[in-house]
Amino acid sequence: MSSNFKAVKVTDSVYWVGAVDWGVRYFHGYSTKSGTTYNAFLIMADKITLIDGVKHGFEKELLERVASVVDPQRIDYIISNHSEPDHSGTIPEIIKAVKPQKVFASKNGVRHSNHILVTWVLRSRLLMMAVNFRLATER
Repeated sequence: MSSNFKAVKVTDSVYWVGAVDWGVRYFHGYSTKSGTTYNAFLIMADKITLIDGVKHGFEKELLERVASVVDPQRIDYIISNHSEPDHSGTIPEIIKAVKPQKVFASKNGVRHSNHILVTWVLRSRLLMMAVNFRLATER
């Protein structure tokens, strides 16, 4: 997949793979004259993990940024921090493209997923995170 969108290296094993929305002018109560970003991160470890999705309509940008680092289908886990659309709006499309082993979400995220992620495939892979959840990855 060739792309104009490239991941931004944060550390040796963490990449920003989010999206830029140049058109938004008001976001979460703030004026955004220069647009905003929808932040998502890729952790390259023994279990490749994507943290968060992006706003619906920006899934191609996220997947292309991921592809600049690794084949998106190599992602093992997806973590959805919370269910606001700027973080989880593309999770259904990303799951279909990536087919991760597991998807992790908070208790409220799992509750909300029943409305937005209604495939049995996802529900069989969706795991609720406890308050002090820690995902062990090597590196």
